Amino acid sequence: MSGRNTQGRGRGSRGNVSRGRGRSGRNDSNTSQTKGIFKKNLQDYQYYLGSAKQASDYEATTSYLINQIKKTYAYGNDIATALDRLQHVDLSPFKPMLQSSQSKDEDLKALENEQFRLEFKTLFDVYVKREQTYQMNLSKAYAFLWDQCSKAMQQKIESRQDYEKDIVNNPIKLLGAIKEHALNFQDKKYPMVIIMDAFRVFSSTRQKEGESLQDYTKRFKVAKDVLESHLGGPIILKKVIARMNGYVSEIEDNYSNLADMAFEQYAAYLYLEQSDRKKYGSILSGLSTQYSLGNDQYPKSMSEAVNVLSNHKFDSGYNNRNTQNRNENTEDQQIPSLSFAQLEGKCYCCGSSEHMSPNCPHKNRPKSKWYMKTGRVFMNSSQQSSDNVSISTNQSNRTENVPAETPRMNAIPENNGWQGYHVQFANITEMRNLILLDNQSTEHVFCNSKLVTNIREANKSLMLSTNGGPFKCNMIADTNHAGEVYFNEKGLTNILSMSQMEKVCKITYDDEKKVFWAHVSRTKSIPFCKTSFGLYAYNPFEEVKSYQFITTIEENRKFYTERQFQRAKKARELYYSLGTPSLKDFKTIVSMNFIKNNPISLEDIKLAESIFGPDIGSLKGKTTRKKPLPVVSDYIDIPEELIQAQQDVILCMDTMQINGLFFLTTVSRNIMYRTTEWVPNKTAKAYRSALDNVFRIYNMAGFKIKSIHCDNEYRPLMQEL
Repeated sequence: MSGRNTQGRGRGSRGNVSRGRGRSGRNDSNTSQTKGIFKKNLQDYQYYLGSAKQASDYEATTSYLINQIKKTYAYGNDIATALDRLQHVDLSPFKPMLQSSQSKDEDLKALENEQFRLEFKTLFDVYVKREQTYQMNLSKAYAFLWDQCSKAMQQKIESRQDYEKDIVNNPIKLLGAIKEHALNFQDKKYPMVIIMDAFRVFSSTRQKEGESLQDYTKRFKVAKDVLESHLGGPIILKKVIARMNGYVSEIEDNYSNLADMAFEQYAAYLYLEQSDRKKYGSILSGLSTQYSLGNDQYPKSMSEAVNVLSNHKFDSGYNNRNTQNRNENTEDQQIPSLSFAQLEGKCYCCGSSEHMSPNCPHKNRPKSKWYMKTGRVFMNSSQQSSDNVSISTNQSNRTENVPAETPRMNAIPENNGWQGYHVQFANITEMRNLILLDNQSTEHVFCNSKLVTNIREANKSLMLSTNGGPFKCNMIADTNHAGEVYFNEKGLTNILSMSQMEKVCKITYDDEKKVFWAHVSRTKSIPFCKTSFGLYAYNPFEEVKSYQFITTIEENRKFYTERQFQRAKKARELYYSLGTPSLKDFKTIVSMNFIKNNPISLEDIKLAESIFGPDIGSLKGKTTRKKPLPVVSDYIDIPEELIQAQQDVILCMDTMQINGLFFLTTVSRNIMYRTTEWVPNKTAKAYRSALDNVFRIYNMAGFKIKSIHCDNEYRPLMQEL
């Protein structure tokens, strides 16, 4: 490596997966670990039977599916509205009416009437198309909703008496039946258990931490509907009803309306009570205070309760707590925890290498502020003034080419800031066996002696200031394809600089397979595949593993009883006692009763063969290789008359796809000869190349292709032909 005097950047070691490719002194918030947001897909939204929890999912599932229909169907708003209201949409108000001119001028009247006629025709065509699309969407929506039903739900609906008459091909009736069965989960359950379960779910429906008010409202309303469906109506609060204004016990309709209002009032209070107290705790306190002063401001219905929570700003305590949590999370994300490899020979409290933690003057500090937790070094004021140490928390990566004979000087400042030394992810795999392709390094650095040859001292050493501290390379070595590289056996992995590799070979990237290819020669390319921790690496020690599946006696024994196994064992013992004859002879000896008082039967011999398999000792020396039959070519000459009669060929062709690969397949009429040609893509150029091979086959056999039958997909190709 002599002659290299340019400065460069590089890495001497790698590490923590969660930090990605961070550099020394960087505290990039993008590298922090955040909670993933898992979004459901269409397959997760299905209708089920069986429990109150599954019934509570009906509202969310229906809302999602209707929204999917609205987004994907033509004129989807019409069918979505019909499903949401569970009744057909009346499109007659949108039907245009032909207007006539009221002008007295005949010429102007004729012009206006013509304009009205054209406008009417355009609007009427749109209306007819909308009406036809709505009818088509009914069938499509039925199939879509039916596919989203579980097997149990489908069987339940099919068993209904009105299934064939009303529900089939009617998505509105289907959704109504789904709702009925989703909210009435009563198969094979005692009715009191069902009611108790509904009461429990309704009274325990709370707003979860971080849950939006909209989602909480949907869950609460569904739990309320489930309870009412099993009770056959609202909960009757007689004492509350008797105190309500307008109460008349003799009037049944009046009593029923008051019962609904009382239960609605109870549900509104429970809705407020079960909301997140961190956000809305002050509302209930304020309502209670006002009620004690004779001012009843409690909401009387669910809609009023929802408006109260929607218009309320979150309590100040909740905002302050969120701010504090964000600050703590930010601080935790910026502070990397150090591994034992980084703390070797250092004090856990202050990071000093002069003493251990039991003798540290800072050991009384909280453990959350220790060096092993924060990576920060504690120093006394006297030490700071006398040692003249430069403390930096924003030191960038740099490399310096220093002569090998130059001693390590104080020109390299000690990095006392964040020390995200890349050690931890070495536990994931044996990093010394990997070669990483790095586009952020300008020098090659290897650490595995098995991957290099001719290790020797370098004329000039390489000093790397990495996020693991100073890293010095005094040795160089040779590689097969990268030339000379720096070598340090204390490194964690082997790094190839992409900028240096581009000088000796061509590098391409396969976006589909997520692989960098280094084309080192015309016949060899090295793949750098994306690993689970986000880096592109090549493992030269990885071998192609072959597998051979065998059956064991223990596995075979599981298919038989213990008595059958003992019988097979005795049969095999007799087999060995007779000197391991052939299986045919052994069966003959047993069946002909050559052995007196023999308890072994032919069935026992079959059991022994099934459990223990063929005896290896008897196979050796008895099994010989048979001479194979010679291969004889037997070609039949086709008469010339038959070839001339079928000389003009009518070819049919189409494209088929197998495992993501496209093939042009052809078959000729009468001859029924089939060909298959692989095509890289579905373009006219690729089809033309494959079709040329087909023409060549027929022409060599003396046939002529007279016509080709195919789809419109091949129109550009047919125009060329």
